[in-house]
Amino acid sequence: MKALVVGYNAWDVIVPCDVLPFRDSKREYSMIHHGGGGPAATAAVALARLGVQTSYAGLITDDRPGLWQREELESAGVDLSHVVIEHGGRSPQAVILVDPSTAERRICWSRGDLRRLASEELSCSSLDGVDLLLIDGHEPAATEPLAREAVRRGCLVVMDGGTPRDGTADLVAVATDVVGARGFATGLTGLEDPLEALEKLAASPSSSAPIGVPSASLHDSCSCGRYAFESKPHEKDDGLLDAGEEFFCLRQRQTSRFRALSTRLWHRCRYL
Repeated sequence: MKALVVGYNAWDVIVPCDVLPFRDSKREYSMIHHGGGGPAATAAVALARLGVQTSYAGLITDDRPGLWQREELESAGVDLSHVVIEHGGRSPQAVILVDPSTAERRICWSRGDLRRLASEELSCSSLDGVDLLLIDGHEPAATEPLAREAVRRGCLVVMDGGTPRDGTADLVAVATDVVGARGFATGLTGLEDPLEALEKLAASPSSSAPIGVPSASLHDSCSCGRYAFESKPHEKDDGLLDAGEEFFCLRQRQTSRFRALSTRLWHRCRYL
């Protein structure tokens, strides 16, 4: 299988801390982690480590954090031939405070001065031989036409839905599968109840994508229309990352390619 991943990357500073400092004070913590982040770049590393031939497309600056990000992606075996280098830019960065006992986190982040990827910077030839296109919604101008072409070619188009933003609804409409964070469906529809929000998306005439949500949002397996949801037990990786981003998406119309990939991801993938 060959995958193309398009979207956001950042340099993360992760601080496990069960107690936050008081205002205008200091507190010592036992360790601080540094590493690449961002939904698309993290997914690219996960896929590559699972043995999927993976390419990443996006903007990366040439400052120090940008160089670190490129080194991490390349060391994981991710192809960067579709990356656009932004000279003289400031990389997106985040400081993530994580409670090890609950895996809940607080994120302070900045996009730096990174612009959006233009549609002409991502050729449809990047889809040659690709079975799976994974997008995260951060680059709607570049990814919507690419997603439409991917669907035309018979590729799976999976969207990692985080915070709804301009262009998100258009990407949801074209994606074959959408994996949404807690609050994604409610934020996109304006409804408070997660199940009602998902039912509204299912009834949308423009959308044909099955949508998965975090297991914490739905307690029992249920289904509505073309959408399917399945709750799964939560697994933490040393308490370092967010419990709210444990996802499982179940396609009702599964292909053998999707079923094989989703099974491998569920049983083997760990947060990086």
